[in-house]
Amino acid sequence: MKRCYEIANLLFEINTDLKYHESDNFKEFLVNNSNDRLDKIYCNIFYIDEIEKSKLDNISNLPMINSYEDNLYYRYEFLKSPNGEIYAYTNFNKKNLNYIEIFIKKDCNNVNNTIEIFKLLMLDKLFSLNNIILLHSSYIKYKNKAILFTAPSGTGKSTQADLWSKYEYAEIINGDKTAMQKVDGRWYAYGLPYAGSSDIFKNISTQISTIVVLRKGNENKIKKLSLKEAFKYIYSETIINTWDEQFVNTAIDIILGIINDIPVYLLSCLPNQDAVELLKSEIGGVLI
Repeated sequence: MKRCYEIANLLFEINTDLKYHESDNFKEFLVNNSNDRLDKIYCNIFYIDEIEKSKLDNISNLPMINSYEDNLYYRYEFLKSPNGEIYAYTNFNKKNLNYIEIFIKKDCNNVNNTIEIFKLLMLDKLFSLNNIILLHSSYIKYKNKAILFTAPSGTGKSTQADLWSKYEYAEIINGDKTAMQKVDGRWYAYGLPYAGSSDIFKNISTQISTIVVLRKGNENKIKKLSLKEAFKYIYSETIINTWDEQFVNTAIDIILGIINDIPVYLLSCLPNQDAVELLKSEIGGVLI
């Protein structure tokens, strides 16, 4: 079986004999014709009888994933239970990141849908290796530009996105996470097949105009953040594998680029239309 997916400007070709279920949130990211893309990432899945623990240098033991690397490979081992049996592992060849190999134990029944396939692909690591970062944020499209609302869970990202949809007819692209990358000198936001409880995942990319850090307040107030302040807030909401030196360094470089190019605001707000009007008034010139 061969299927192709385009996610955050990366094209994946999955080749496997596994008959897996197509998860609903990935259906919009399926691509029919991808033969003209030279940057395609080929992902080949194999079945093997046994899996031996890696002899590479260990960089992290998470409860369900072991991470290793040496001069040639990144390797990730996936466990059935915390510190339990390895049911699959993935190899990235550092010299050719367009070819990825996944090995699954034959008696494994953990991998049966698209979500599980992409879990084995370590998508956040692949994004990092391709200069893409993930920001916890609600992503709306307004006047053909992206506004990203970022904040810790429960602070009101989805609420503000809903208010902009209601009062300004903005389109909500994703309610929980946004991929960001610089392409031809401009920063773009990309919809993802992961959206938390918002259940909104559209395959749409838009040039970013503004990033808004949200905090709950007793009144609506807004200020433009300094570079130092913006870095602190954006870094805290970026998905980063802190044990991985390459990942951390790439994230820092990308965040520094973003905050130098894109205005970042702190909006302390109530869940009402006045918060929408205040932000719209502040960023109006950015959207032109």
